[in-house]
Amino acid sequence: MEQRSAPADQIRALDRLKDSTGVHVLMGSAADRISYEASQFEQGLLTHALLRGMKGAALREDQYVDVTLLLNYAVAEVPRLAADIGGIQRPLIAAPKLAQMESFDIGKLSSEDRAAISLTNPKPLLLRPKLLNGKTASDDLQLELKLRARLREASFARARGAGHSSPVVFVESDELPGAIRPSGLYFIENGKLRAMLVLQRDADKEELQVEGERSDLPGFVDKMMQSITQAAQALK
Repeated sequence: MEQRSAPADQIRALDRLKDSTGVHVLMGSAADRISYEASQFEQGLLTHALLRGMKGAALREDQYVDVTLLLNYAVAEVPRLAADIGGIQRPLIAAPKLAQMESFDIGKLSSEDRAAISLTNPKPLLLRPKLLNGKTASDDLQLELKLRARLREASFARARGAGHSSPVVFVESDELPGAIRPSGLYFIENGKLRAMLVLQRDADKEELQVEGERSDLPGFVDKMMQSITQAAQALK
């Protein structure tokens, strides 16, 4: 997840603009606050809220895009979406004074138009995995770092235009409400690798076992990643 902010002078300029031109401005957050680019939706929270509103949640008579109705919906929806990823985001509206008395339509959407608006379902969020050798109590093979790198690569592959997106989102954090925490122990026995993993999400958990060859660490890491992503979808 990335954070974005706007400088205060830019906000002041927009505020002067709206009264002199009649422009309505919807800002992702205040100048000194955070705006989230949430990977779980593959788009920013504000964008997701606006699309949801135009899909039907904030249409007048189920077809007209009323500027005040839509912007007010987004302002109310974004804080709820941000809370789901453990964040706080409150958009701001800058509108002409006359808009407080009278709104207007900025578009009309047919049922076919609304059906064409694609909203992605939120993906499971994966925290940094914790892995240790069960016999030495240390990560001798650096499997934890290798798995993190593999999850990071898969999670952001689509952002680089490389194939399909991952069914989960890797978050560079150790704590996040509602996210899944992978952890476990691995053992080296007769040239074989065996990992006993636990995926914890609040009070729910999923246990799994992964086996592979000691001589093929990349292949073993891929097996762990596949098992973790499959189990994470079951915990979603």
